[in-house]
Amino acid sequence: MSVHQIFRGRSQISQSVLGRLLLLLLLVLPVPALALTEQEITDLQFMREEEKLAYDLYNALYAKWGNPVFSTIATSEARHKDSVLGLLNQFGLADPAAGMAAGKFTSSALQTLYDQLLASGSKSEIDGLRVGVTVEVTDIDDLDAAISRTADASIIRVYSNLRKGSVNHLSSFTNQILALGGTVDSNAQNLALSVYEPISQSLYIPAVVLTNDKGEKVVYDALLRLVESIPVTLQLVNSTLTNLPYSEEYASYSAADGKVTIPALAVGALNYSSLEDKRYTAILQLQAELSATSPGFTLETLTEKP
Repeated sequence: MSVHQIFRGRSQISQSVLGRLLLLLLLVLPVPALALTEQEITDLQFMREEEKLAYDLYNALYAKWGNPVFSTIATSEARHKDSVLGLLNQFGLADPAAGMAAGKFTSSALQTLYDQLLASGSKSEIDGLRVGVTVEVTDIDDLDAAISRTADASIIRVYSNLRKGSVNHLSSFTNQILALGGTVDSNAQNLALSVYEPISQSLYIPAVVLTNDKGEKVVYDALLRLVESIPVTLQLVNSTLTNLPYSEEYASYSAADGKVTIPALAVGALNYSSLEDKRYTAILQLQAELSATSPGFTLETLTEKP
């Protein structure tokens, strides 16, 4: 039984919850721009091309293998590279990716890396997914380094959200490898933690437990994207059955009432002062009137964890 067959139900969302949710998910506070150092400029231009590398590579691997995880994550990468372009425009900096065709880069290091990763990921589908792991681990490391080298609040916010997106993508590639019978190493992420990432307006649930028609508990990963602000509604973009063992720490779905319970949720940086420190519990309510093949959910409750 597919996750789409299991997801059925209907709900309402209160105005008080809506107000809290809009404040949390949609508000991005303006911050004053600072004069940039040469290192900050170098990092921004490099990050623009690194996000392009991920976008181009995942599109190429989708064309090769047809696995929807590549196209889904490529969509997020498109928004990520555009968010860095926004910073370049904000600071009046040249765009190194301007006019560059797919798979072509100004940076010779990134050009070499792209060519190597494409060759490696073209050997098999699992090799392609492992290339995704490599890209996201590299991106996380580079973002951590770039964050440590800047004091500009707007740059930190964007980099922080890009990092959360990379964590989501890393978990998704990890789950796909496991689903195909492959193995993963210590780069695997905390599968009990879900993440909402404002740049791509996506919620990634790396492990959600459902009960199939045989009464067995099975574990999916799920990616949802914001499609409506009032009431706040997230639509299921992609879901994959994994071979992860059941854990009470994972998110869960109840077919009886159409609720998804998320015990641990992180939200991307909304302002300079709250980047990583808060965790939430959340309940999503299925909306039966939306597409049965791509169900939507409203966020019914959102509670900060002590």
